[in-house]
This record gives sequence, C-alpha cells and structure tokens, in this order.
Amino acid sequence: MSDRINETSEPLIKHYTYTSLLALSLTACSGGGDSVVPPPGPLNRAPAFLTGPIDTNVEENTSEPFTTIEASDPDGDALSFSFSGDDASAFAFDSATGGLSFATAPDFETPGDGDANNVYVATLRVSDPSGLSATLPINVSVTNVEEAGDPVRYRDRVFSRLQIEENVAFATVDGQTLLLTIFTPEDDTVTNRPVMIVASGGGFQEQERESVEPIAQEFARRGYVAATMDYRVLGQAPLNADELAIAGVKATHDMFAAVRFLRAEGEGSNPRGIRSDAIFVSGESAGGVMAMLAATLDPDDPISRQALANFLGSNGGVYGTVGESDGVSSVVQGALPLSGAVLDLVTVDASSALLFAAHEEFDPAVPCDTAPEGASFTGLVVSGACDVVPAYGAAGATGVLFLVEGSMGHVEFTEAQRRDIYQGAAELFFETVIAPTE
Repeated sequence: MSDRINETSEPLIKHYTYTSLLALSLTACSGGGDSVVPPPGPLNRAPAFLTGPIDTNVEENTSEPFTTIEASDPDGDALSFSFSGDDASAFAFDSATGGLSFATAPDFETPGDGDANNVYVATLRVSDPSGLSATLPINVSVTNVEEAGDPVRYRDRVFSRLQIEENVAFATVDGQTLLLTIFTPEDDTVTNRPVMIVASGGGFQEQERESVEPIAQEFARRGYVAATMDYRVLGQAPLNADELAIAGVKATHDMFAAVRFLRAEGEGSNPRGIRSDAIFVSGESAGGVMAMLAATLDPDDPISRQALANFLGSNGGVYGTVGESDGVSSVVQGALPLSGAVLDLVTVDASSALLFAAHEEFDPAVPCDTAPEGASFTGLVVSGACDVVPAYGAAGATGVLFLVEGSMGHVEFTEAQRRDIYQGAAELFFETVIAPTE
C-alpha cells in the first residue's frame, strides 16, 4: 500500500497546485479586490493632409508663399514636417500658417532644380510623435518674367533641352517618302511658335538631313518649331546645266511641300503649336540654294532658261504639286541661306521674302557673285549673296549679307561666325516678322 501512495503522491500535489493558482487568478478578475486590469486604450492614428497634391506654376523671383497646405491629426497630436526628394532644399514650409514657399527666390535664367529645367520636385511629409506619417507630392514650374537684359524668346537662346520627333512623313513623290526630323523646346507650353525648315547640302547629288541638325537646334532653343528635311536628289553628278537647274528647282518644290505641310498643321488641329504666318527656311550649299530660291521665286517671275520653264509648266509652276496640302500657301516669310544662290537675279523683286544670307567671299563651289558654279562644273551660272543682297536693296526688299571677307572656303564658317550668323538672322526675323505681329 505504501508503494501505491508513493507512486501517486507527486501527481496529486501538482494537480492541487495548478487548481489553486487558477482559483486565485479567477478571484482577482472577479472584482471586489484592489488589483483591477484596465481596458485597452484607443489606437494611435496617422495624420493626414487636407490639401491635394501641389502642381502649380510660380513666376520667378517669388519669395512669398505661393500656396497653403493644411494637415491634421485625428488624435490631436503635435505634428512635424520635413521635405525629401531631388529638390527638397529648394522649399520652405511654415507649419504655423501652412505657407509653402521657395527657400530662395528662384531665377528662371539660372535654374536651381536638379534637372536645370525650372521644374522643382519634392515630397512634404507630416509625422506625429509616434512616427506615423503621410506624404504630399510637390511639383512647381517656375515661369519667366521678362526683365531688362533677359534673353528674349525667338530672338535669343532661351531653352537648353529639346524634344525630338523623328521620321515625320510630309510627302510622297516619285515613289519616295520624304521625312522631317522636328525639334521643339522641351516642356514649352506656348502654342503659337514660328517655324524653321532646314535643308542639307550635297550638290543635289545626295542629301543628309542629320548634317544640318545644329541649325535646327539653334532655332528650337530660341522657341521655334524647327525641322530638318529630306528632298529628292540626282544620285549622281548632273550631266549639264539644265539638269542641275531642274534638280535645284525640284528640290525646292520639296521644300515648298514641307512649308505647306507644317502650315496646314498650324491652320488645322495644330498639335505642334505652329504659327502659320511665320515660316522660315534655311540650308547649306545646295540647301542654301533651295532656301534662296524659296525666298525669291513667285509665279510672276520670268524664267529665262527654256528647259526649266518647260519643267515648271508641267510640274505645277514655281511652287510645285508635291504633297497633299491643296489650298495652303507656299510663301515663306524669310530665309537664312548659308553659301546659297539664285538661278537668275531677275527673280529678286519687292515681293521677295526677308533674307539673311551668309557667304564666304571667294567660295569656289557656289560663287558669292554671279559666275558659273564650281561644284559640278556644268557651266550653270548662278548668283550668290554678294550680288543677291544688293539686288534686294535695289528692289526695295530687305536683305542682309554676312560676308566672310577673303575666305576661299565653302561652308567653312567658324563656330564663332556661325553663332553670329544664327543670332543675326534670329534678330532680323524677330524684329521684322515675329515681334510686330505677336
């Protein structure tokens, strides 16, 4: 019997101990004593912004708050605010008034944002003492205020970043689709912009629109819609003067087609923000010839070369029939030919478009005066800027000559000369055509 007690005594003691502790616990929870467990308190809740995301424009030089931001905490906790993001240091926030401002008044001409495009991006965070938080995105575009000495749109370089649109078809002719590369200022919101169309050189034997992209980019940085263009070429050396003259006019028909294509857009849905009464053309060498012909040819001009007159008679006259913009004017408002020429000075008259012509004095390929061309040696006599600009003056039209005296180069303008050429042309176009009718 004693053996049985010894075998069961330990389990009995353990059971007693467990039940006694359980009873004590239940007694404590049943009330009537001093040790009462309180109910759990309310959960902490996160603060929130009462203001929607900030996406606004602010004029440069603004130092005062430009918007008000509200935030609250459902528990009434004290709140703290902090900025993060690429341009966090550009902003300041007054938590007492809710005013959002720039830490330093922004300067449009000297952007202080990370991308240097006058768009300042940051995030404002509101936090309670426990670390719960909410965020508010901020996107502020700084706009220009014209000041004395500031660059002027269309006259000066204003934009540093460009948007590029490749391979825009503007016409199909002789089984060939002609393309544009179009440059516009990035993030520009203006919708009434002049146009510059640029053609490359190549003696009408070949062409490469990429080679004149720097000219288009120069004008796009001034606020233009600028484009480089394809045009039809011979693919080989011309056999004679008539073939070369017709090749030049055929290519100019393609330039007129590009003019009509972009003008039709400007007069229609206008997706690129084109000003249809301010279209300019430019080019180098053969492209310069095209630009000068586009500026001077009109339906009333006499055509002295019979083969050329015959070609025009069966191909839509001086403006041609390339493209699908019937009823749209082909007239350009100005031209910037570099080392260009006309086929006959008689086409220069009072109706000729505004001209800023650059030429080297002793250019061996496209003469600056009136002489046989020296690129293909066909004997075709052309007149370069040294004779065209005086003819402009005699006719009562406006023409400017940028002459590199003593130079024997062909389109060998230095970088400094090119800067002066582009700036001079932009100023002439701005003061004569663009600004008076803005």
